[in-house]
Amino acid sequence: MTLRLRLILAMCVGMALTLAAGYYVGSTAASSLQKTLTEAHDAHLLNTLESNVQSRLSIGLLINQLETLQPTIELERANAPAVLSIDLYSDKGVLLYSTDRSAVGSRVPAEWLTALKSDSRWHINGMAERVIGVRIEDDLGAPVGGIALTIDTRATHPSWSLRGLANALPSNTLVLGMLVCLLTGALTSAWALTRLFRPTEAAHSVLTKTDVDAVAPDNNPLATAAWQRRRLWATLHRDLNDGLAQLEALDRDN
Repeated sequence: MTLRLRLILAMCVGMALTLAAGYYVGSTAASSLQKTLTEAHDAHLLNTLESNVQSRLSIGLLINQLETLQPTIELERANAPAVLSIDLYSDKGVLLYSTDRSAVGSRVPAEWLTALKSDSRWHINGMAERVIGVRIEDDLGAPVGGIALTIDTRATHPSWSLRGLANALPSNTLVLGMLVCLLTGALTSAWALTRLFRPTEAAHSVLTKTDVDAVAPDNNPLATAAWQRRRLWATLHRDLNDGLAQLEALDRDN
């Protein structure tokens, strides 16, 4: 394998590794950004629902008297495709309002009821979904219920499958642009190396020919210099051979 081929091969391997690393870093950054934006959107939705409920309670309504809340949560659910359900439950663990109307009146999971003991936001992670929630308080700060959002994590975090990658393409335009630039750079570098080593290849071809008179120098200074050097070597060899022949003739005469 010639030196040029080795350098081109090493460069291509290096560029391939750079492409792979760039795609991995870009995809990871895009996924992290998407996750951050999704969590911020979910937190904003939860805050909006909490403010809505608390404002209704502040005018003297009870948590089981918020019938007009039903169309509100259904509208919010329609505008957030990744949200599977929005639920409002009492401090007794009974589901009062839900985007799944058939579930109204049922008992909520024990984790939801336990979460009311904390005045901070809470979340529960599952295999394919996660639940985030907040408790609802009365004027004295005592919990009277809670709001829970069930979110489909498969919709917010695409997998590495072809379908997931296709869904992620619009958000990875910058990453794809970077990969195209790197690939273009690799091809351009390979072409440049070929151009760079062309005079060297021509000179090497001149120097390795057995018959110097049959060699026509290429149209570049390096090949011409190599051809001239070969002609000089050939002349020196002829002169040396002639001198040796004359010495041999003198030895025979003596």
